[in-house]
Amino acid sequence: MKIKLVIAMLIGSLIMGSFTVISVYGKNDELDTTLLEEHAGGLLDYTKMYGLEKEEVKPITHNRYLRSSAPQENNYLAIMVEFPDKTGTSLDDVQTLSKAEAVMNKGNRNMETPNGSVPIISLKEYVEKYTYHKMTTKTTFFPQDKSGNVVSVMLSKNRSYYMKKSASNPNGYTLTQAREREEELVNEILSKAKESIERVFNASDLDKNNDGNVDAISFFIEADKVTEDKVEWSDLLWSHKISGMNLNVTLEGKKVNTYNLINTYDSNYLGGVFSMNQGTYGTIIHEYMHVLGLPDLYRYNSGGDPVGFYDIMATTTNYNPQGILAYMTSEYNNLGWNSLSEVKSSTSVTLNKPQYSNPSEKRAVKIVSPVNEDEFFIVEYYEKRDKVYASDTSISDGLVVYRINSKVKNGNMNGTSTGKNDYLYVFRPNETGCGKGEGNLNQAVLSKNGRSSIGKPLNTTYSWNNDTLFYSNGTNSGITINITSSSSNSITFDINVPIVQGDGSTAKPYLISSVDDLDLIRKNSTKVFKLLNDIDLSGVSNFQTISNFSGTLDGNGFAIKNLTLNNQSSFINTLSSRGVVKNLNFENISITNRNSSHTGIFGTVSGQLENIAIKSGKISNQSSNNGQYLGTGALAGVLSSGGAIKDCYSSANVTQGINVGGLIGLNQNGTIQDCYVNGVVSSGKKSSGAVVGTQYFTSYDRYKQPENVLYDINKTKQNEAIGTVYGSDKLIDNKTGKEGFIGVDLLKEITLDISGIKEKELGLTIKANPIISLSKKVTIKDTSIATYNSITNRIQAHKRGKTELTVSLPVGNNTMILSSTINVINSNIPITRVTLDRSLLTLNLNQSTNLKATINPSDTTDSKALTWTTSNSKVATVDSNGKVTGISEGEATITVRTSNGKTASCKVTVIEQEPELVYQAHVADYGWLETVGDGETAGTTGKNKQMEAIKINLINNVYKGTVEYSAHVADYGWMAWTDNGNQAGTTGENKQMEAIKIKLTGELEEKYDIYYRVHAEELGWLDWTLNGKAAGTAGYCYQIEAIEIKLVEKGSRAPGATERAYVQKRYIKYASHVADYGWLSDVYDGSISGTIGKCKQMEAISISLENQPYGGNIEYRTHSADIGWQEFRSNGTVAGTVGRNKQMEAIEIKLTGEMEKEYDIYYRVHIADYGWLDWAKNGASAGSEGMSKRIEAIEIRIVQKGGSEPGNTARPFIKK
Repeated sequence: MKIKLVIAMLIGSLIMGSFTVISVYGKNDELDTTLLEEHAGGLLDYTKMYGLEKEEVKPITHNRYLRSSAPQENNYLAIMVEFPDKTGTSLDDVQTLSKAEAVMNKGNRNMETPNGSVPIISLKEYVEKYTYHKMTTKTTFFPQDKSGNVVSVMLSKNRSYYMKKSASNPNGYTLTQAREREEELVNEILSKAKESIERVFNASDLDKNNDGNVDAISFFIEADKVTEDKVEWSDLLWSHKISGMNLNVTLEGKKVNTYNLINTYDSNYLGGVFSMNQGTYGTIIHEYMHVLGLPDLYRYNSGGDPVGFYDIMATTTNYNPQGILAYMTSEYNNLGWNSLSEVKSSTSVTLNKPQYSNPSEKRAVKIVSPVNEDEFFIVEYYEKRDKVYASDTSISDGLVVYRINSKVKNGNMNGTSTGKNDYLYVFRPNETGCGKGEGNLNQAVLSKNGRSSIGKPLNTTYSWNNDTLFYSNGTNSGITINITSSSSNSITFDINVPIVQGDGSTAKPYLISSVDDLDLIRKNSTKVFKLLNDIDLSGVSNFQTISNFSGTLDGNGFAIKNLTLNNQSSFINTLSSRGVVKNLNFENISITNRNSSHTGIFGTVSGQLENIAIKSGKISNQSSNNGQYLGTGALAGVLSSGGAIKDCYSSANVTQGINVGGLIGLNQNGTIQDCYVNGVVSSGKKSSGAVVGTQYFTSYDRYKQPENVLYDINKTKQNEAIGTVYGSDKLIDNKTGKEGFIGVDLLKEITLDISGIKEKELGLTIKANPIISLSKKVTIKDTSIATYNSITNRIQAHKRGKTELTVSLPVGNNTMILSSTINVINSNIPITRVTLDRSLLTLNLNQSTNLKATINPSDTTDSKALTWTTSNSKVATVDSNGKVTGISEGEATITVRTSNGKTASCKVTVIEQEPELVYQAHVADYGWLETVGDGETAGTTGKNKQMEAIKINLINNVYKGTVEYSAHVADYGWMAWTDNGNQAGTTGENKQMEAIKIKLTGELEEKYDIYYRVHAEELGWLDWTLNGKAAGTAGYCYQIEAIEIKLVEKGSRAPGATERAYVQKRYIKYASHVADYGWLSDVYDGSISGTIGKCKQMEAISISLENQPYGGNIEYRTHSADIGWQEFRSNGTVAGTVGRNKQMEAIEIKLTGEMEKEYDIYYRVHIADYGWLDWAKNGASAGSEGMSKRIEAIEIRIVQKGGSEPGNTARPFIKK
């Protein structure tokens, strides 16, 4: 079998020059170690492995109630033992004894550790320090000769006799011999030391507590160096403790019941028990503190570290042992070595760094909440330890906070990984679960400059998290601690303790006024409580179920609102036979349980529920379990035979479960009296009933027949009160288990007819076994519509209308309300007239509108079908919905007729309306100006402000067609056509309009001409043009400053002169051939030819001079893809390629003759990926070469020789 092999001194190991605990696996075929107790802070315990009965060690410590003020002096017997075959350093060697004396009694020497040299604190000094000199312990080494010199016991057998048997050690022990040989070993040691011990001590010296046993004794066994010793884990000579060994030898008549056997190792070398180099004597102190009454603070059989390095009884540092927490030296076992002050209410406290001289020093404080008498919290000043590994101490001085659970005995030995059964638990950050003990102990301390607070008020959380001071069951104590100031030797902090009113007695119940106060019920489940007001749980997402309640909770007529439980079963899980809950309301509850547990506001009810009202909410059990006896009810999952429910009702919905009931899921013959249900009850997996899901009788008894228990058949959606009955054969009174329930049903609507049936019975159905009659009160809200006759039990109609009827049924101290609607009708209501929303209507040609007809009275019983007619369908038409459309000029009458012949009319006049022209200009520095009408000026004159954009629209247009317009914009040329109020031109780009075209389409083009003229820079008002022709300038870069537009009948005279509407500089004309478009229209000086933003390549160009004032010509050549520079062409011939898909990439243009002397020719190109390059002139290259960049557009201008450049000229050409 696998066992742990711990290479160690006592429980330490030599690793990388330091002693730490490690574990590896080895095999041992002889020892069954499953009964070994491995103690993290102390020695292995062989007691159970040897089959012995462990006896409780009675402490020898005086407690606080003893009056003696003198220090109690105790004796520790240390017996040195050697083997005849060992030749190493003897234990009675002067040097070894000097070191042992330092470790056990004197101190006054330094210990070398992996973290530096530290003063030794001897066992005696340690005891005196932490008991505040109320105890002292002297270690005496034995045997001693007559002169008092220590002379080790020399055993009769070699060391191999006490080692395991093997091929190389045939003299060793086997499994069956281990205990026998240890008994032989210890008896021999005691026999040889007995005379010496009894010469020095009498019986009272050896047995301070007079229990018949020697108080403290250890056998220090000679051994090799740590690195050479062959003793293994669980071997007889491995350091261990034992009790219950039946030894023959006594000392002064006192039994040696408990002892330590310590494999001492060579003290002249690292790791020996008495070595001054990483000596391992800390475990000796740990074991001796048991003698003084302290328990182990680590878990024997579970993982996690509830205390860690904060106390020597948890994790022991062997060569530099840590101290003891203040509570353990004060109130544990009533030791009383120092004192603690107690806090029960909010206050401010200052703690001081401990000096261990004055037992009254204020190093710790005990916080007790009135809601929990068994568990409390200690806040203690903790001083960071020097010269230890960082993992063995806190990150700084500070406050360590820990919890004491006084109900736990035997320290933490029975603690679990959930913190259950831990006596002492240290709070720390990064804990992985409630009480797991896996968080960061190094950061557990609170300090002013670090983590300065812990704890959360109850209204923020009710269950465990890393920031709460929680009780062992995970509930939040509500206590908070916040450091306010600190110095080098003290820390001041505020403590907030939840306030509690009352003492939980019948005379003075705990008063519940807030969400926080509900925690009192969890922690004091046998007490008496009373609500002072409503409790709203809407902000509580993780409400913790009250597991068991056997006290009294008086709701005092108040409500618990907005209770939400996810994956929990109930508000109170178990109401015991002594539990009473009364006078309590619940509103808007939500319980969604996915566990296999009884579900309801109360899980299992064995006590008394009285006057409980569930006014709204929903309850469901979504467990996949199909168990036969799992109950889900609004009030209770299960009502046991001893439980009783009285004066209760539920209006909540029970939506899912196994056995589903509106009030109770599973009834085990409990008492139900004066209750009702009117919430929806959905079908259960097994059974469902309006009141009880399943009646389940488990023992022979009389049926506790419910008294006055009602359910609303309609609202519960259940016809039966009980879903299923099991065990009815156990009823000894011939009952079926279904008796005593009363179903009631009221018609949802009662219809009466003034012209027909004016009177009906109430319509209340009662379903009961046995049949009974119910007292009731009937109320009608509006008695002018209908009245109720209690003698005849009938309702009589008086006039048309609707009103509410309620039936009140007394149920104990409550009232069940049934409601219905009385609808009084008149089955014969004729149409008296019909009206139209207008009597006169004017329409334009082709315009439509709807006439609205109103029938009176609106609730007529006649057909409401209408018939529409027109007197002249050539002028106006009407459809079946009253839509009228103008067809031609003239008048017509539209008539509507009802099913009984009533009519109404509207006179319609159809006219032909002229469309109205409106337009708006966008001007530099002004933005959009006001809209103007036909013939008015839009823009400015005399201010030198460029028009940049325009919007044109036609309103009241009854014809098909639109107005369309296009603007010629600087740097862009002619832009795309737009229409009907959309923008032509640009805004925000500082681009001037230079020309415009406007035209009509469709029927408008046939009926009208549109004239327009512009006011151009330098030229003023130009003449009028019409119907899509250009107005403005080209080639001059003159801005449009204003515009006028007029709409006239087709063929009408122009508003003015028409000769000079568009002025072009016609020295140069050019056209480009573009991929997918072919040849584009000619453009002139300063205009753009080609495309922009369409990724289309120019492939050829034609350029010519027109109206030239001087002789000469124009020449040009192109650089085409795959061809390169071609020959110069002139005056209108094609340069480039057509039909070969070859892009132009560069161009050169020049003038000749007299034109060259008088003018400069400028040109720029728009190329792919770069856009517009700068201007080139007079035969220079424009575009790119060696980069495969297509020309997409070109602009050419002729200027007077030496005149201003049209723009930048720095970069017209790019060559790779």
